[in-house]
Formats: sequence, C-alpha cells, structure tokens
Amino acid sequence: MDTFVIITIIGAFLSILALKFIIEPEELKAIAKDLTRNHGLMMVAGLIPLIMGLVILGLYPPLEQSQAHGMIVAGFGGILFAIGIFRLLFRSLWINMVSQFSREMKHTRIIMSLMLIIGLSLMAAGLQII
Repeated sequence: MDTFVIITIIGAFLSILALKFIIEPEELKAIAKDLTRNHGLMMVAGLIPLIMGLVILGLYPPLEQSQAHGMIVAGFGGILFAIGIFRLLFRSLWINMVSQFSREMKHTRIIMSLMLIIGLSLMAAGLQII
C-alpha cells in the first residue's frame, strides 16, 4: 500500500472521529466512563494501537523513509506504538487520566476542532493537494 493512501486513510479517520465528537461532545465523556469500568475493553484499547503501530513500523521503517510522506506514516506508526505501550504498561496512570478527563471535560470542542484540522490536512497531503 502506498504511503499516500495510508496518510489519506489516517486523515479521513481523524476527521470523521473529530466531527463525531464536535457534534456530540458529551458522548466522549460517556465513553471515558465506560472505558475505566471495563478491564477487557482497556486491554483491547491498548492492544489495537500497539499492533497497528507495529504493523506500520514494520512496513514503513523510519530509517528507510527518505521522503516526507514516508516519515509521516512512520511517525504515526511510532505514535500508535507509544500509545499502546503506555496504555498496557501504565494502566493505573491511564485510568487516572481518563477518569479526570471524564469528570472535567474542558475544551473538548477546541481539541476536536484541532484534530479535524489535522485530519483534513493529512487528507489533503495524502491526495497530493498540498
């Protein structure tokens, strides 16, 4: 799969997810509360980014990428890998972070608007518009 396709998919995913939570910001609070109460779901929430990050890093190793789009994909794989490791190894810290977020819920629309801008920018880069 070409790196431009992966960047477009990542951008579309981030954009759709951001739109969902811009429209319904309270949904994010409910998801966070449910997540902290279900240990199996927390394990899956750590395993999925870990596996996705490893697959991306395996297919697009950072040291072999010579162009910007390849580095974007490798960087995203590294971020997913780090998220998966954090969620699996530092579960109690992650639970505290999610619990605090679900209680306070500050600036959700602003954060999701930034995620939407990043997603749309990645889609434009993946489609070679910018």
